[in-house]
Amino acid sequence: MTVSLKEDALVLVTDDDGGLPLGATSPLGLYYHDTQYLSGYALRVNGATPVLLSANHEQDYVATFQLMQAEGATLGSARHAADILSIRRTRFLADGLRERVGVLNAAAHPVIVAVELEFEAAFRDMFAVRAYRELSQEPLMSERGPREGGLVFERLGRDGVRRTTEITMRPAPDVIEGNRFKVTRTLGPQEFFQLELAVIPKEDGAGAAASPDRFDDAIDALNARYRRFLRTCTRYSTSSETLDEGLITRSALDLRALLEFHPSGPYPTAGIPWYAVPFGRDGLIAGYQTLGWNPDIARGTLRLLAGYQGQKVDDFTEEEPGKIFHELRRGELARLGEVPHRPYYGSVDATPLFALVFAETVKWTRAGTRCAARGGRIRRSRCRTRTAGGRSCRPPWSRCRATSTRRRRASPTSTRWTETASARTGFAARHASYASASSATSG
Repeated sequence: MTVSLKEDALVLVTDDDGGLPLGATSPLGLYYHDTQYLSGYALRVNGATPVLLSANHEQDYVATFQLMQAEGATLGSARHAADILSIRRTRFLADGLRERVGVLNAAAHPVIVAVELEFEAAFRDMFAVRAYRELSQEPLMSERGPREGGLVFERLGRDGVRRTTEITMRPAPDVIEGNRFKVTRTLGPQEFFQLELAVIPKEDGAGAAASPDRFDDAIDALNARYRRFLRTCTRYSTSSETLDEGLITRSALDLRALLEFHPSGPYPTAGIPWYAVPFGRDGLIAGYQTLGWNPDIARGTLRLLAGYQGQKVDDFTEEEPGKIFHELRRGELARLGEVPHRPYYGSVDATPLFALVFAETVKWTRAGTRCAARGGRIRRSRCRTRTAGGRSCRPPWSRCRATSTRRRRASPTSTRWTETASARTGFAARHASYASASSATSG
């Protein structure tokens, strides 16, 4: 089992005990903009990995793990019973991964506690993690080392972007050895010790939205953002408290977790963890279905999609004038153009959905002139759904350029419309496994 957390553009996927395998090409990790900024993370207490007792990740951005010392853990010549140390890990996502590790001595005598944290950062692209495409060249630079009382992993990609993972701990580690933090304390009976960890991903020195330095202040700020979001939503109430809290409020919080926040407004991503990026169809349908609940979602979706509306003919990305994208990725492979998702426009329904959702948003909000999708974008999307010359308004799949082929294909798991511009060179034609997986999973 895995545990997934998400906040804005950050996604964390771990084992059920909160750890990440070391020295393995695991898909687990901390992701930011389709890049694996933390690929390994191990906690050891007195030389052994603690044993999981329970985990709580009811909220989509906070998780708590209750552990105990592994049977037979040793420190020097001393041997400690498994039930002497109670260990709790509490974590959330804000500007990065924030975690608090607490250790309680439940014994009636003093105990020496040695905590060791080990990290790895592979900076793998999401397409490489999922075995669709590897980088064809080595990075320009890759290094790690201690810096300012912490640890920094750094990689200069072929796309010219310097990606860093900055890891700090409070209180500072007693020792930084390679990619490990080490802390040793002597705890009296019922004495408690805790440390706070921050893992911050950055691109060219810029990362996610700033957050307070202290753990408690940061989680309070995050909870406040969720409360503010709920206050902006339409309130529904019934005679059943279970229905109100268990379904309506829970659904609202789940949708809030899916949102990414752009200058254009909120955008509902397609799914946690692997599809937590903007998809055209998914965002439009979610925005349409939530117009009566929070129209800001539809507005933000329309604005972002309008900003990427097709301007030219590109057989690789399947872009055409007026077309709305299918999927937007921001990793190194997309930036280099080794995959077409910069964005990828191979969608048959995103463009007419864009026009439909715009019309419905105007109807619901009476604010069409303030929508960033104005200024000819709707006219271009409507032209995209017509045949050449605008003599009819047939569905877009009935219109084919001379260099394109469109066909309907049945697969074992789904039936979808496959669009290829120059079928011999189009991405969907050459990577059918990705196309079918994307459509089946992203909705």
